[in-house]
Amino acid sequence: MLGRYHLTFNLMTFLPTYVFLYQNNFDYNIIIASALMLFLFSNFPDIDIYRSKHGKSKILGAIFYFFFIILALILRKKDKIKHRGITHSIYGLGFFSIIVILIWILLLNFKINWLKSLLIPFSIIGAYFLHLMGDAITIEGVDLLMNNRKLRGIIRVKKTDGIFTFIYSFFQILILIYLINNKLSHIIVISSIIILIIFILLPISVYYTKRDSR
Repeated sequence: MLGRYHLTFNLMTFLPTYVFLYQNNFDYNIIIASALMLFLFSNFPDIDIYRSKHGKSKILGAIFYFFFIILALILRKKDKIKHRGITHSIYGLGFFSIIVILIWILLLNFKINWLKSLLIPFSIIGAYFLHLMGDAITIEGVDLLMNNRKLRGIIRVKKTDGIFTFIYSFFQILILIYLINNKLSHIIVISSIIILIIFILLPISVYYTKRDSR
């Protein structure tokens, strides 16, 4: 997926959760902070191809990617030091999650109320995970287990990823409106997860069905 579609895909996935939390009087400052974290980290896995006109941003991206390079070398997977390599794997996700949780625990010492919520690290890690899922449904796919067996779908980057994101967003919003109007807010989050699973599995299933029928 293109970066802007990753961002939209992630926001639409979390939107039902934000609405549910807001309806249940959850601190809106934490919701805003979570949305900001989601925005900032939606394309983090793409630091392996980080491009920017700003020198400082390039340096920052290179610094972050350096730690993933070290991880790949430790795992003896130097061939995965490339785009959709170590950062687009379960190992990269696990490494990233551990770092985020450790940093979050350290920041709890600061008296910042919104930092105390589990929603913050959850949204950061969730943004990373959803990015992997967004790439897993494309023709290029992702090697999640780094065993040279990519998980692929039928979505084409720059061709059908925009249409897919639009349809996905439409269904998420449609179901959200329906549940709110029918006072079924208690199943908003569950419904959004079901929609997510369907939209992830469908393009992957179609790809493998077509491949096996050849």
